[in-house]
Amino acid sequence: MRRGRLVENLETRLMLSQASLVNGTLSFRADANEQNQLELVIDGDELWLSDQGGSLITAGDGVTHGNDETTVIADLEAVTDVFVNLRNGNDTFDASA
Repeated sequence: MRRGRLVENLETRLMLSQASLVNGTLSFRADANEQNQLELVIDGDELWLSDQGGSLITAGDGVTHGNDETTVIADLEAVTDVFVNLRNGNDTFDASA
């Protein structure tokens, strides 16, 4: 007797954008399914990375959340490089401020 396979439907998982500061590099990796509007701003001795489109950012090593979960803050003196991966090409990045 042959038995069929049991298939279980899994819930949809939301992968959030991620930011971290490791060895001087502030890294941001966007979720592939979001249209990000990323802005990088220096405020005193802090570097703020915000998604103006409202996408949530997971705060990894070396960064903390700002006013809400769409913003992360890093110590400016600790940042030597910035790496941004927006992934799917429908995003914007503004570092002019």
